[in-house]
Amino acid sequence: AKPVGPPYIVSSGSSTTVRAIQLDPSHPTSSESTSEVDSTSLLPKPVLAEANNLMPRLPDTDASYMRRSLLVGVESSPVTPVAGTAAAFIKKATDEEEVDYKVCKVVSAGMRDGSVTLEPGSVEVSEGKRMMFFVEDAEFARGEME
Repeated sequence: AKPVGPPYIVSSGSSTTVRAIQLDPSHPTSSESTSEVDSTSLLPKPVLAEANNLMPRLPDTDASYMRRSLLVGVESSPVTPVAGTAAAFIKKATDEEEVDYKVCKVVSAGMRDGSVTLEPGSVEVSEGKRMMFFVEDAEFARGEME
């Protein structure tokens, strides 16, 4: 799956349901895009409303994939490397925060509140976790495997 759009922060959600998201103000692409938009862009919004807002700004193929199958990635719990191991040394050397997302298909959507529910047991949603939209893209996946 290929990430599309900026990263968001879950402002309301629990279990496997995401009710509201807002742009992640700490991400560089979010601050660039929010400088062009008014301050309401950082307010929490229903997930479906934000997805509908994002689609017209995507390339046609990505928007088409997103209309067919809405994929959401929720931040996985970070694994802390054990001190003194090669993993800890590498993490310290790179000193770059990389977020891993567990990508899940939306199994139901709330038309009244704009929430999305992911497959039960697939991921644990909680307020403050990062979230992104994704699209299925075979070409992107092949590139990631190389």
